[in-house]
Amino acid sequence: DLFANSIEKDQELKGKYAMILIVILGIMLILLNGIKKKTAEEAERIKQNAIASAEEEELRQAIVNYALQFVGNKYVYGGNSLTEGTDCSGFFKLIYKEFGYSMQRRASLQYRDGVKINWEDAKPGDLIFYGDESVDHVVMYIGNQKVVHASNPTTGIIVSTINYKRVFGAIRVIR
Repeated sequence: DLFANSIEKDQELKGKYAMILIVILGIMLILLNGIKKKTAEEAERIKQNAIASAEEEELRQAIVNYALQFVGNKYVYGGNSLTEGTDCSGFFKLIYKEFGYSMQRRASLQYRDGVKINWEDAKPGDLIFYGDESVDHVVMYIGNQKVVHASNPTTGIIVSTINYKRVFGAIRVIR
């Protein structure tokens, strides 16, 4: 009788342990499904960010390529033509306008048209400004430590190294 009672209690305990184990496994499955769902949502967000990033890089490169086609054209102070002549700020006002961005006409005002960044963090398409006490020239970073800009009446629109003058600051227009 004692032995039968012991077996019965042992089976009762096993049943309770089995029930507890089933509950724990159920909770774990719920948690794992939640994690998988969250991971899938996170993966989708990462994918969308990557697509946006790739699209931004393509846009940046398109803007740079558009600007580079005017290398060799004339510099004209106050000019507003990419083919007949423009100055540094007019050059970027016209370039960005082609891509739906509105910019002011003067370099010192353009410095306010974007988000300020460290010039060393510039990406292709970002604008870098030169000057000692204030902005006196603007260029576009094109990558590999190079910039494109409407330089002066002698050289016109050219490509230069990024550090050919003292950098005042930089902005990011494309976001």
